[in-house]
Amino acid sequence: ERDRTLGHQEPHWKEFHFDLTQIPTGEAVTAAEFRIYKESSTRLLNSTLHVSMFEVVQEHSNRESDLLFLDLQTLQAGDEGWLVLDITAAGDHWLLNHNKDLGLRLYVCRRHELYVSFQDIGWLDWVIAPQGYSAYNCEGECAFPLDSCMNATNHAILQSLVHLMKPDAVPKACCAPTKLSATSVLYYDSSNNVILRKHRNMVVKACGCH
Repeated sequence: ERDRTLGHQEPHWKEFHFDLTQIPTGEAVTAAEFRIYKESSTRLLNSTLHVSMFEVVQEHSNRESDLLFLDLQTLQAGDEGWLVLDITAAGDHWLLNHNKDLGLRLYVCRRHELYVSFQDIGWLDWVIAPQGYSAYNCEGECAFPLDSCMNATNHAILQSLVHLMKPDAVPKACCAPTKLSATSVLYYDSSNNVILRKHRNMVVKACGCH
């Protein structure tokens, strides 16, 4: 296992390596599964996680590795239990050619907690209530190929393709808000009138690749 954090630092992936050399020559893989135990998150119960698995098919010194999509699971942050991903295709490739065993990459894309304090940003001289609110933010890796469950736009899919060919000129697609909701704020306007207004696009409800 090559340790890469799945926390708040980029990139949001871990790489795993397996030794299949003990399997006799001529044997075939009928099924292979990658299992990882997920603990429940009490802080982000309503957040949706997109967990995708890729096989590393070729590594490059000057750009991102070539990846083959294997499986994707969508679950809630509050879920607990074994997450099972189908990696049969990777096992077949590795048995045919052990030199091609470059490992697996597990990616996570999700909504993270972000609390905005109006005091911290210097707005309490005109904002009456609330004192702050949960805005959330999106973090995660948008690795090619982008599955439909990753809420990818057509533009993001095409941008990812161009990035593979021109990694220095075109960046990868980004994990960004795909759905936002409003929140109400009570504040003083420029004439010192007390106003209650619902402001649009203040809270991230869902994330995807853009």
